[in-house]
Amino acid sequence: MELDHWLQMVQAARERHGAVTPAGVREVVLDTGLAAELMAERAATLGRLGTRLDAVVARLAEIRLAAGDPPAEDAIVSDRDARAELQVLRWELQVVKEAMGLRGVRAEIDRSWPIPPPLRSRS
Repeated sequence: MELDHWLQMVQAARERHGAVTPAGVREVVLDTGLAAELMAERAATLGRLGTRLDAVVARLAEIRLAAGDPPAEDAIVSDRDARAELQVLRWELQVVKEAMGLRGVRAEIDRSWPIPPPLRSRS
C-alpha cells in the first residue's frame, strides 16, 4: 500500500478509537478491504445481469427477424419464452439495485431493456 493510504487508515483509527492502536488500524484495514470486496462483487453482479439482459434482447431480435410474416408457431413460442426470461431478469436487476440502496430504478430498466409486444399469428 502507498504511504498516503496507510496514513489515511491511521487517521481513521485515531478518529474511531481516540488513539492509534494496532487493533484499531487492523479494524480499519479489514473494514476498508471488506468494503472494496463488496463493491467489486456488486459491480460484478450488475455486470453479469446486464450481460444476460443484453443476450436475451439480442435473442428476441433474432427471433423476430427470423419469424416471417405471419410468424410461425415455433417463433411465437420462442418469443414468448424469451419475453418471460426478460421479465424475470429485469425483476432480478431491480431487486439487486434496490438491495444496494438504489431507488427508482424501474424507469431506467424500462428504457434500457424494454419488453416488446408479443408476436401474434394473423389467424
